[in-house]
Amino acid sequence: PETFAFAWSAALRSDVPLNPVTGAEGRVFCSTASYFGSGEQFFALDARDGHVMWSKSYAAFSVNPPACANGNAYIQTGNHASDTWLHAYDAATGRLVYSAPHGAQWEHYFAPTPFDGKIYLNGGTYGGMYSFDALSGGQNWFLPLPQYDEWTPAVDSSFVYAYVGEYNPGLYVARRANAEQVFMIPDINFEWDGWSMRLAPVLGGHDDLIVIHDGRLIRFDLAGRTIAWQLQRNFQGQPSVAQDRIYANDGGRLVVL
Repeated sequence: PETFAFAWSAALRSDVPLNPVTGAEGRVFCSTASYFGSGEQFFALDARDGHVMWSKSYAAFSVNPPACANGNAYIQTGNHASDTWLHAYDAATGRLVYSAPHGAQWEHYFAPTPFDGKIYLNGGTYGGMYSFDALSGGQNWFLPLPQYDEWTPAVDSSFVYAYVGEYNPGLYVARRANAEQVFMIPDINFEWDGWSMRLAPVLGGHDDLIVIHDGRLIRFDLAGRTIAWQLQRNFQGQPSVAQDRIYANDGGRLVVL
């Protein structure tokens, strides 16, 4: 990173795209963004040279972006109600640690959110959020939410945060321990653009939370339980927050706020 010199590339599949990747513990984890019968796969690569350390294959409707924590790699595979799972693999060897089932229809998901020995993720037959034990796969709780896919929660020591839309759009905040909803901040300017959110909320470090939706960059004031401000431009994709700055894609330009 000091010189941004090109290090390596890995041609994993020529016929399907890849999901967003996760880098952790000297490895890069990636999966194919493919559909029924097209050879869905999950790869672990050596971060030093890009060679494949292990891989898994599935017969599923969706294979989703991975996460890594606790020495495990986590990934959701979706194949409707009776065949949708959170899988945990040993990150070094690829050994299956567990597969935990959860409710679903025909969804795609963002990468699960690991935090403090738990895994938090989008799921549910009619929409919601799950908490699983990261080491055993035991389900801790399920929180019903408006039915959207392609999102994942933000998590801190006390709360979990989900930003979802219709029919009651806004930021939902619940206790991390038991999924009790604490409050909800409405987003009255939300404009529906499909049943996929395509975002992950980002905690800002000042009792706030940042999201991008429908061209807007939005900052939620968690202490005041309101929207602090929003910029209506051409924001898209996923924001990042570091050292009191927000990094975002505004109409194809990288902007720093």
